[in-house]
Amino acid sequence: MPQIDVSTFVSQAFWLVLCFCTLWALLSLFIMPKMANIKEQRKRKINEYLFKAEALKTQAQQAIDTYNKIIGDAQFAAEDSLTRGEAELAAHLQETAEIMKKKLSQKMAQQEAELAEEKANTEQQIEFVAQSLALNIVHKLGFSGINQADIDKITAKETVDD
Repeated sequence: MPQIDVSTFVSQAFWLVLCFCTLWALLSLFIMPKMANIKEQRKRKINEYLFKAEALKTQAQQAIDTYNKIIGDAQFAAEDSLTRGEAELAAHLQETAEIMKKKLSQKMAQQEAELAEEKANTEQQIEFVAQSLALNIVHKLGFSGINQADIDKITAKETVDD
């Protein structure tokens, strides 16, 4: 086996050193700079993307803050409008209730006046009917000397005594 032969060790060591140095020179002069350049470009792109993402995040946060402010203002305006509407409605209802109370009081007074008038008319009719009935009863009982004027005197006297 030639790898174990001691006489070829110097030659093998020479070629090993020569190949290693050649590969190291090729890697360090050509391949490693390209890889470092690619790595640097990637790093710049990543940093650029991170910077853009941070800017977009800031813009998005500003948009969210603006949106929340607009929503808050709209809610405040809606609540204010609702409160004003409720107050206006309550005032209108109060006004309407007052008007209805006045109309109801007027109607009640009118109805009470009509009722009192009707009561007075009914009492007069009852008195007339009672007097006519009393005169008829007295005549049927045989007292023909009593007339309407006597009945009127008696009922007038009874009314005064009450």
